[in-house]
Amino acid sequence: MTKENMSFPVTKVEDTGQEGPIRCIFFSEFHPTAGPKITCQVPDNYISKDIFDNVSVYIIPKAQLQRSTITVTLKDYKILGFPIKIDNKKYARNAFYFNLCFVCDAEARTVHYEPVVKKMSDFLMALEVENCFLSASKNKTRLLEMLYQVMNDLNMHKMCTLTARQPAFLRDIYRMYASMTHGNSIRDLCQRLNPQTLRINERKLIQFGLIEGLIRRVHKYPILLPDNHSEEERNNPLYKYFTGSYSLDEICCTTGQSSAQIEDMVERDPSVVMLWK
Repeated sequence: MTKENMSFPVTKVEDTGQEGPIRCIFFSEFHPTAGPKITCQVPDNYISKDIFDNVSVYIIPKAQLQRSTITVTLKDYKILGFPIKIDNKKYARNAFYFNLCFVCDAEARTVHYEPVVKKMSDFLMALEVENCFLSASKNKTRLLEMLYQVMNDLNMHKMCTLTARQPAFLRDIYRMYASMTHGNSIRDLCQRLNPQTLRINERKLIQFGLIEGLIRRVHKYPILLPDNHSEEERNNPLYKYFTGSYSLDEICCTTGQSSAQIEDMVERDPSVVMLWK
Protein backbone atom coordinates (compact mmCIF):
# COMPACT_ATOMS: atom_id res chain seq x y z
CA MET A 1 0.00 0.00 0.00
CA THR A 2 1.41 3.37 -0.98
CA LYS A 3 0.98 6.04 1.64
CA GLU A 4 2.25 9.60 2.03
CA ASN A 5 2.17 11.88 5.08
CA MET A 6 2.23 15.62 4.52
CA SER A 7 2.43 18.34 7.14
CA PHE A 8 3.75 21.85 7.50
CA PRO A 9 7.41 22.19 8.44
CA VAL A 10 8.64 24.81 10.89
CA THR A 11 9.88 27.70 8.76
CA LYS A 12 10.97 31.29 9.22
CA VAL A 13 8.80 34.13 7.95
CA GLU A 14 10.17 34.69 4.46
CA ASP A 15 7.58 37.11 3.12
CA THR A 16 5.33 39.77 4.53
CA GLY A 17 1.98 38.13 3.82
CA GLN A 18 -0.30 36.54 6.36
CA GLU A 19 -0.84 32.79 6.47
CA GLY A 20 -4.14 31.94 4.82
CA PRO A 21 -6.10 28.90 3.67
CA ILE A 22 -5.71 27.03 0.41
CA ARG A 23 -8.46 28.31 -1.85
CA CYS A 24 -8.03 25.75 -4.61
CA ILE A 25 -5.89 22.82 -5.72
CA PHE A 26 -5.72 21.93 -9.38
CA PHE A 27 -3.92 19.32 -11.44
CA SER A 28 -2.71 20.38 -14.88
CA GLU A 29 -1.01 18.41 -17.61
CA PHE A 30 0.29 18.87 -21.13
CA HIS A 31 -2.10 17.26 -23.59
CA PRO A 32 -0.34 16.10 -26.81
CA THR A 33 -2.87 17.93 -29.03
CA ALA A 34 -4.66 20.47 -26.80
CA GLY A 35 -1.54 21.67 -24.98
CA PRO A 36 -1.53 22.73 -21.30
CA LYS A 37 -4.88 22.26 -19.57
CA ILE A 38 -6.44 21.81 -16.15
CA THR A 39 -7.53 18.20 -15.81
CA CYS A 40 -9.31 18.58 -12.48
CA GLN A 41 -9.57 21.10 -9.65
CA VAL A 42 -11.33 21.63 -6.34
CA PRO A 43 -13.51 23.55 -6.09
CA ASP A 44 -14.61 23.16 -9.68
CA ASN A 45 -13.97 26.11 -12.04
CA TYR A 46 -12.21 28.15 -9.36
CA ILE A 47 -9.47 28.94 -11.88
CA SER A 48 -11.13 29.84 -15.17
CA LYS A 49 -9.78 28.79 -18.53
CA ASP A 50 -8.93 32.40 -19.41
CA ILE A 51 -6.82 32.85 -16.28
CA PHE A 52 -5.09 29.52 -16.79
CA ASP A 53 -4.31 30.27 -20.44
CA ASN A 54 -2.61 33.51 -19.37
CA VAL A 55 -0.23 31.73 -16.98
CA SER A 56 0.01 28.26 -18.56
CA VAL A 57 3.54 28.97 -19.79
CA TYR A 58 4.58 29.09 -16.12
CA ILE A 59 2.43 26.13 -15.03
CA ILE A 60 3.80 23.78 -17.70
CA PRO A 61 7.17 25.45 -18.30
CA LYS A 62 10.23 24.65 -20.38
CA ALA A 63 12.62 21.88 -19.36
CA GLN A 64 14.94 24.29 -17.52
CA LEU A 65 12.25 25.01 -14.91
CA GLN A 66 11.15 21.41 -14.32
CA ARG A 67 11.38 20.28 -10.66
CA SER A 68 11.57 23.87 -9.46
CA THR A 69 9.19 25.63 -7.09
CA ILE A 70 7.30 28.22 -9.14
CA THR A 71 5.06 30.95 -7.68
CA VAL A 72 2.85 33.06 -9.96
CA THR A 73 1.15 36.06 -8.36
CA LEU A 74 -1.90 37.55 -10.07
CA LYS A 75 -4.29 40.29 -8.98
CA ASP A 76 -6.48 37.98 -6.91
CA TYR A 77 -4.52 34.72 -6.73
CA LYS A 78 -1.16 33.31 -5.89
CA ILE A 79 -0.43 29.99 -7.62
CA LEU A 80 2.26 27.68 -6.25
CA GLY A 81 3.46 24.67 -8.23
CA PHE A 82 6.25 22.17 -8.77
CA PRO A 83 6.28 21.07 -12.46
CA ILE A 84 7.31 17.49 -13.23
CA LYS A 85 8.44 15.81 -16.44
CA ILE A 86 8.49 12.01 -16.80
CA ASP A 87 10.46 10.76 -19.79
CA ASN A 88 9.15 7.60 -21.40
CA LYS A 89 8.62 6.49 -24.99
CA LYS A 90 5.15 5.17 -24.15
CA TYR A 91 3.79 8.74 -24.04
CA ALA A 92 2.64 10.60 -27.17
CA ARG A 93 5.57 13.04 -27.07
CA ASN A 94 7.97 10.71 -25.27
CA ALA A 95 7.28 12.55 -22.01
CA PHE A 96 4.46 13.26 -19.56
CA TYR A 97 4.29 16.81 -18.13
CA PHE A 98 2.17 17.70 -15.13
CA ASN A 99 1.94 20.21 -12.31
CA LEU A 100 -0.02 20.07 -9.07
CA CYS A 101 -0.75 23.62 -7.93
CA PHE A 102 -2.02 25.23 -4.74
CA VAL A 103 -3.97 28.48 -5.09
CA CYS A 104 -4.07 31.02 -2.26
CA ASP A 105 -5.04 34.66 -1.88
CA ALA A 106 -2.69 37.05 -3.67
CA GLU A 107 -1.44 38.59 -0.40
CA ALA A 108 -1.16 35.25 1.47
CA ARG A 109 2.11 33.78 2.70
CA THR A 110 2.79 30.52 0.84
CA VAL A 111 6.40 29.62 1.65
CA HIS A 112 5.27 26.96 4.16
CA TYR A 113 3.34 25.17 1.40
CA GLU A 114 6.39 24.72 -0.84
CA PRO A 115 7.69 21.44 0.69
CA VAL A 116 4.11 20.09 0.76
CA VAL A 117 3.60 20.78 -2.93
CA LYS A 118 6.94 19.15 -3.75
CA LYS A 119 6.19 16.09 -1.63
CA MET A 120 2.77 15.58 -3.15
CA SER A 121 4.16 16.05 -6.67
CA ASP A 122 6.79 13.37 -6.02
CA PHE A 123 4.05 11.14 -4.60
CA LEU A 124 1.96 11.53 -7.76
CA MET A 125 5.01 10.96 -9.95
CA ALA A 126 5.67 7.66 -8.16
CA LEU A 127 2.06 6.59 -8.77
CA GLU A 128 2.36 7.45 -12.46
CA VAL A 129 5.62 5.56 -12.88
CA GLU A 130 4.22 2.57 -10.99
CA ASN A 131 0.83 2.16 -12.65
CA CYS A 132 0.05 5.17 -14.92
CA PHE A 133 -2.23 6.65 -12.27
CA LEU A 134 -2.22 10.17 -13.74
CA SER A 135 -2.30 9.45 -17.46
CA ALA A 136 -5.12 6.88 -17.25
CA SER A 137 -8.49 8.62 -17.55
CA LYS A 138 -10.19 6.04 -15.32
CA ASN A 139 -8.33 7.41 -12.30
CA LYS A 140 -9.52 11.03 -12.60
CA THR A 141 -12.31 10.53 -10.06
CA ARG A 142 -9.84 9.13 -7.53
CA LEU A 143 -7.45 12.02 -8.21
CA LEU A 144 -10.25 14.52 -7.61
CA GLU A 145 -11.02 12.85 -4.28
CA MET A 146 -7.36 13.09 -3.31
CA LEU A 147 -7.21 16.81 -4.13
CA TYR A 148 -10.31 17.46 -2.05
CA GLN A 149 -8.90 15.48 0.87
CA VAL A 150 -5.57 17.30 0.76
CA MET A 151 -7.16 20.76 0.67
CA ASN A 152 -9.65 19.97 3.41
CA ASP A 153 -7.14 18.26 5.73
CA LEU A 154 -4.43 20.91 5.32
CA ASN A 155 -6.86 23.74 5.94
CA MET A 156 -8.54 22.03 8.91
CA HIS A 157 -5.74 20.03 10.55
CA LYS A 158 -2.49 21.32 9.00
CA MET A 159 -1.59 17.77 7.98
CA CYS A 160 -2.77 15.06 5.59
CA THR A 161 -2.21 11.35 4.99
CA LEU A 162 -2.86 9.94 1.52
CA THR A 163 -3.42 6.31 0.64
CA ALA A 164 -3.16 5.52 -3.04
CA ARG A 165 -5.37 2.46 -3.01
CA GLN A 166 -7.67 0.45 -0.79
CA PRO A 167 -5.79 -1.41 1.97
CA ALA A 168 -5.47 -5.18 1.81
CA PHE A 169 -7.88 -7.33 3.78
CA LEU A 170 -6.57 -8.78 7.03
CA ARG A 171 -7.72 -12.26 6.04
CA ASP A 172 -5.50 -12.15 2.92
CA ILE A 173 -2.48 -10.98 4.95
CA TYR A 174 -3.10 -13.75 7.50
CA ARG A 175 -3.41 -16.32 4.70
CA MET A 176 -0.08 -15.20 3.25
CA TYR A 177 1.67 -15.59 6.60
CA ALA A 178 -0.05 -18.93 7.32
CA SER A 179 1.17 -20.27 3.96
CA MET A 180 4.82 -19.56 4.79
CA THR A 181 5.53 -23.12 5.89
CA HIS A 182 8.62 -25.32 5.54
CA GLY A 183 9.24 -26.34 1.96
CA ASN A 184 7.43 -23.36 0.42
CA SER A 185 9.51 -20.65 -1.22
CA ILE A 186 8.32 -17.06 -1.52
CA ARG A 187 8.42 -17.44 -5.30
CA ASP A 188 6.05 -20.43 -5.17
CA LEU A 189 3.83 -18.60 -2.69
CA CYS A 190 3.54 -15.53 -4.92
CA GLN A 191 2.75 -17.65 -7.97
CA ARG A 192 0.00 -19.45 -6.08
CA LEU A 193 -1.63 -16.54 -4.22
CA ASN A 194 -0.70 -13.60 -6.48
CA PRO A 195 -0.31 -10.96 -3.73
CA GLN A 196 -0.48 -8.05 -6.22
CA THR A 197 -4.14 -8.81 -6.92
CA LEU A 198 -4.72 -8.87 -3.15
CA ARG A 199 -3.13 -5.39 -2.81
CA ILE A 200 -0.26 -6.87 -0.79
CA ASN A 201 3.36 -5.79 -1.19
CA GLU A 202 5.14 -9.08 -0.55
CA ARG A 203 8.51 -7.43 0.15
CA LYS A 204 7.13 -5.18 2.88
CA LEU A 205 5.02 -8.05 4.22
CA ILE A 206 8.15 -10.18 4.71
CA GLN A 207 10.15 -7.28 6.16
CA PHE A 208 7.41 -6.58 8.70
CA GLY A 209 7.09 -10.27 9.58
CA LEU A 210 10.85 -10.62 10.17
CA ILE A 211 11.09 -7.43 12.25
CA GLU A 212 8.10 -8.35 14.40
CA GLY A 213 9.14 -11.98 14.78
CA LEU A 214 6.09 -13.38 13.00
CA ILE A 215 8.28 -15.38 10.62
CA ARG A 216 11.93 -16.33 10.39
CA ARG A 217 14.16 -16.88 7.42
CA VAL A 218 15.31 -20.41 6.61
CA HIS A 219 18.94 -20.45 5.43
CA LYS A 220 20.64 -22.90 3.05
CA TYR A 221 23.78 -24.76 4.14
CA PRO A 222 25.66 -26.77 1.46
CA ILE A 223 27.29 -29.97 2.74
CA LEU A 224 29.92 -32.07 0.97
CA LEU A 225 29.19 -35.73 1.69
CA PRO A 226 32.08 -37.91 3.00
CA ASP A 227 32.85 -39.88 -0.12
CA ASN A 228 35.55 -40.29 -2.68
CA HIS A 229 36.09 -36.84 -4.15
CA SER A 230 37.58 -36.02 -7.48
CA GLU A 231 40.72 -33.96 -7.95
CA GLU A 232 38.58 -31.03 -9.12
CA GLU A 233 36.57 -31.10 -5.90
CA ARG A 234 39.65 -31.21 -3.71
CA ASN A 235 41.19 -28.24 -5.53
CA ASN A 236 38.03 -26.09 -5.66
CA PRO A 237 38.32 -23.48 -2.88
CA LEU A 238 34.55 -23.33 -2.51
CA TYR A 239 34.30 -26.86 -1.23
CA LYS A 240 36.02 -26.00 2.04
CA TYR A 241 32.89 -24.06 2.98
CA PHE A 242 30.59 -27.00 2.28
CA THR A 243 30.69 -28.26 5.87
CA GLY A 244 27.19 -27.35 7.04
CA SER A 245 28.60 -24.54 9.19
CA TYR A 246 28.44 -21.81 6.53
CA SER A 247 25.17 -20.54 5.13
CA LEU A 248 24.80 -19.77 1.45
CA ASP A 249 24.77 -16.03 2.25
CA GLU A 250 28.03 -16.28 4.20
CA ILE A 251 29.71 -18.19 1.37
CA CYS A 252 28.56 -15.62 -1.18
CA CYS A 253 29.89 -12.72 0.90
CA THR A 254 33.24 -14.46 1.53
CA THR A 255 33.93 -15.71 -1.99
CA GLY A 256 32.16 -13.11 -4.11
CA GLN A 257 30.16 -15.81 -5.89
CA SER A 258 26.45 -15.33 -6.51
CA SER A 259 23.91 -17.63 -4.93
CA ALA A 260 22.82 -18.77 -8.39
CA GLN A 261 26.38 -19.89 -9.23
CA ILE A 262 26.76 -21.85 -6.00
CA GLU A 263 23.32 -23.44 -6.29
CA ASP A 264 24.12 -24.47 -9.87
CA MET A 265 27.35 -26.10 -8.62
CA VAL A 266 25.42 -27.96 -5.92
CA GLU A 267 22.82 -29.08 -8.45
CA ARG A 268 25.48 -30.56 -10.76
CA ASP A 269 27.45 -32.34 -8.02
CA PRO A 270 25.70 -35.39 -6.52
CA SER A 271 28.20 -35.41 -3.63
CA VAL A 272 26.90 -32.06 -2.34
CA VAL A 273 23.51 -31.66 -0.67
CA MET A 274 21.70 -28.58 0.61
CA LEU A 275 20.53 -28.43 4.22
CA TRP A 276 17.75 -26.00 5.18
CA LYS A 277 17.67 -24.76 8.75
